[in-house]
Amino acid sequence: MFERHIDFGDAGGLLVRTAKITETGFHVHSGILEIVCVLSGRVDARVSMETFELEAGDYIVINHGDPHFLGSAKDNVTASLYVDLDVFRDISPYLMNFIFTCESFDLPRYKHQETYLRTLIADILAIFMTNGANRQSSLRHAAYGLLKVLCAEYTVEYYYNRNVRHPADRIEKYFRVIRYLSEYYMEKNVLDLIAEKEYYSKSYISHLFKEVGFSNFSDNLSFYRVAAAEKLLLATDRRIGDIAVDCGFSDVKYLRRDFAEWFGMSPFEYRKKYWNRVNLPDRVADFPAEQALPLVYGIAAFDESPEPPRYSMTPMSIKIAESKKEIFGGFELKTSRRSGASGVTSPVLHADAGDVRSSVHVVLAGPDPERRSQADRIEQACKAAKKDVEIYESVDEFLRALPAL
Repeated sequence: MFERHIDFGDAGGLLVRTAKITETGFHVHSGILEIVCVLSGRVDARVSMETFELEAGDYIVINHGDPHFLGSAKDNVTASLYVDLDVFRDISPYLMNFIFTCESFDLPRYKHQETYLRTLIADILAIFMTNGANRQSSLRHAAYGLLKVLCAEYTVEYYYNRNVRHPADRIEKYFRVIRYLSEYYMEKNVLDLIAEKEYYSKSYISHLFKEVGFSNFSDNLSFYRVAAAEKLLLATDRRIGDIAVDCGFSDVKYLRRDFAEWFGMSPFEYRKKYWNRVNLPDRVADFPAEQALPLVYGIAAFDESPEPPRYSMTPMSIKIAESKKEIFGGFELKTSRRSGASGVTSPVLHADAGDVRSSVHVVLAGPDPERRSQADRIEQACKAAKKDVEIYESVDEFLRALPAL
């Protein structure tokens, strides 16, 4: 079943499950935020268009409505914290519209808050696993503390715009527009519609996105549309052309183009790859809370990792990186395009250190022969120009190497 219900019972909108995970089916939780924290071993997580390798102490926040699955070939104990967002709506009127970007090894590590957030999560897990006095009020207090930090520091806008804080009134206007976008992304003239409802000019809305979110309106619209298309591809057997129309694309070719930008493959390829995963029976063994509790205390004592942050490479982060170097350590990322067998294009990234170092670093976004051939041609051209060149197997490998370059 693609849509999975969580029974909170009388737990006040919070639930913790600890388990040994072998694999789960592809699924979503509507209106429910899920925080996955690995207590021991290793777990792999696929969340929409991203894949994460999680080890003991790592945590990720999975947004409500994001398709995801977990799997592991190794022994592990994993805690999942489920939060009914409707119960905590008083934190912000836009709580349901926030897109959180909080993986322990990414933005929290960049902000030197990896240990702090892990402690907040571990506190909730430990309170839930014990039956002390005032358990319910303690749980709510701890959950409010965590959610307020996530809302203030870890929405997607702060992922791309890490060093600037805007006045509250600007942020309020921005999220009002985001709420409309999340509700009307399927409309043909959505920008005109939002401008009319908010009495803003279209240019003002575009500037607001650039200023607060470090991204443009069309990229955000593309994200909402392909995210909706992903769910329809997985949850239904509807024709891709019909899905394109329902998600606001004027032609199926634009769905193919935008979907490939975000997912690295065509809608047809994505459905073919993950369709059977939706109905895959979970292979999950419950793990007793009393045995998990010492593991929770153990990860709460972890120090800040000495490893550099891992960065998420999306179409928006690539475009931002082309003009904003501070996120990527002074390197300017650039893109070149290639066509795959499906006829869609996907990026090959390379980075130029400019004055920092006289070399060009070529990044392979995948190991396929055609892309490697393109990288080889860039390498030969660089050597002919007497520039050093290094080849990386993946974007993540390149970004891990940045601090040492």
